[in-house]
Amino acid sequence: MSYLDLWDKFKEVRDHWTETRSICDEFARFITDKSSLDKNYAKGLKKLLKNDLFNHDTTTLLPCLSSVKNLYKQSAVQLKILAENFQTDLAQPLKQLLAHQDLLIKEKLETGKKLINDREKTIKSHDRAKERYFKEIKESETSAKNKANLAVKFEENYKSEIEMLNNCNKAYVEGMRKVLFVFQQQEEERLRMLKDSLRKIVIFEISFMRSSQYELDSLPNVMESFNPQADLKKFVDDNLTVTGIETVKFMPYLPPTPRQSMIAQNNKNELMGTILEKCWKGEDISREEGSRFVWAISDNEGKKVWVTLLGSIHTQENARIPEPTFSTIGDLMWCTFSSMMETQDFHYAKDCINFTQILYTENDGEKKFLYEFLISHPLWQDEYNWEKIINVAINQEIENYTKHKESIKEEASMDKVIIVSQLTWFGRTMKLLQVEDASAQRLLDLFTERYQLTENIPL
Repeated sequence: MSYLDLWDKFKEVRDHWTETRSICDEFARFITDKSSLDKNYAKGLKKLLKNDLFNHDTTTLLPCLSSVKNLYKQSAVQLKILAENFQTDLAQPLKQLLAHQDLLIKEKLETGKKLINDREKTIKSHDRAKERYFKEIKESETSAKNKANLAVKFEENYKSEIEMLNNCNKAYVEGMRKVLFVFQQQEEERLRMLKDSLRKIVIFEISFMRSSQYELDSLPNVMESFNPQADLKKFVDDNLTVTGIETVKFMPYLPPTPRQSMIAQNNKNELMGTILEKCWKGEDISREEGSRFVWAISDNEGKKVWVTLLGSIHTQENARIPEPTFSTIGDLMWCTFSSMMETQDFHYAKDCINFTQILYTENDGEKKFLYEFLISHPLWQDEYNWEKIINVAINQEIENYTKHKESIKEEASMDKVIIVSQLTWFGRTMKLLQVEDASAQRLLDLFTERYQLTENIPL
């Protein structure tokens, strides 16, 4: 039995063809999604294997962690291969076959519909001729001779319609068999490929599972090699103090010598210089360097070194930070502002804020400035901090100008110019850092009243 025997079931054959095509299409989508999941999982495993867990050098634990890492490393490699096999050997060929069949079947669908429409029209025409003939025969039995002649005419027409219907049926069956042959051929081809794909899934999955079998088989023995007691004993032996606890004696305070202070400053210069050099090359800094930076920035001298080094970069017209280390510089500046909050020392606050509006990174032609990274820092939410920062900045500017003044009259006229200039700059800066308008305006009004300014300082 074949589709050729279903000459009168074109709609059913078409619906069955559509259903099997839908199954194959959904199968191809399933394979594609499975491949995508496997690829993403493989990427996630590779990223996970960079975890600091595998960087520890504990004596008996190290082989266990190495075995776990190798197991998942192998899994990631095999998952990637599995995903590629699913995509290239299963999904793509099936999609290509469906697309090719869709082009071929389009003409056959139209042919099948036309054959059905032509046959239905012929059947209707035959039925009308038959009905008219029967009607005329009944009427001619009781009517005149001319009616009988008319019945003969309708009989001839009826016989002609019978011949036309028989010819149409013959052409319909022949034409429909050709159409149905293509439907059957395509379904057989699709289902063969679907069966082959299912077989390949079994092969690929078994291959994937067996690829990690060696690591899995060796894992139990390796795990048993972990000996916590031995590791703890080695730690104690390595760190045991033989001499015992020392008696504490009074020690008078000795202030650091100029040489000791100079060595400490040089160390900060070297550390911060190295950090900035790495960051501007796009290289990550080590955890130790980050910890040492926190120590270095904790006092006023460290902040001075930091501002000086940032200033030297700015003067070299190199304000662009490589994108990979933009967040690192942001973290270091965050740490700087946090230290200022902790010590309430804002001597270099304005300089640092200014640098956040100059230093930037760039991605696809779009600039992102450092202050955008720092908008959520708690320093900006405290009006008291702002008051101290603005006050220090104004006093510094006036002091710098006083050193170069030429007359007392000139000093008096310039003080207000300096104050207005500083307040205008801080008004714009608070706007950038998303300080609430009401809070910013209170600060500006406070200094306007304090210095008896007549100018209106806008936000």
